[in-house]
Amino acid sequence: MISARYRLDVSARRSRDGRVLSGGQPARVLRFTAKGAAALDAALDAALATGSSESQDLLDRLVGYGLLHPGGQTTRPSDQRLTCVVPVKDSAASIGELVAKLTPLGPVIVVDDCSADGTRGEAERAGARAVANAHEPGPAGARNTRRGSNHAVRHAGAEIIVSVDSDVIVERTAVKKLNARFVRPTIAAV
Repeated sequence: MISARYRLDVSARRSRDGRVLSGGQPARVLRFTAKGAAALDAALDAALATGSSESQDLLDRLVGYGLLHPGGQTTRPSDQRLTCVVPVKDSAASIGELVAKLTPLGPVIVVDDCSADGTRGEAERAGARAVANAHEPGPAGARNTRRGSNHAVRHAGAEIIVSVDSDVIVERTAVKKLNARFVRPTIAAV
């Protein structure tokens, strides 16, 4: 049973007969069978919102392609839904900018891997909650140690944990795209 209403993305264009859909990121053109077109019609119309698991699989793929969005979903996940965890070492010069970009998406927890350059303080000044590793386990250890990201995950209180390396540039729509993948409670990781 399809439990949620959906809406087409603003980039999506559908043919008059409903059997061709284009748009998304990256751009795609899809041709539906009559059954597929009927499943999409049902998802877009609350009065018809019933369907098979095959229909739900199609809708999940359309969400993944950026062509369809759950009807009640906003473009910004709530703070309770998402927390960003950033393992870091000696990144005082850049951690503030990354935290500033991530903070509007939800809480940010920085896992400091024994930095010697004031990274932890810079992260806190930028608005992150900082957690320090007791010893220097390296990047993988910072993500996986009891005191590292696993510790941060236990304290996050969010449905979705996004692990972001400290040296990445976060695309403005990246978290929106990631959040769109979690349309069913059976999806646990992407």
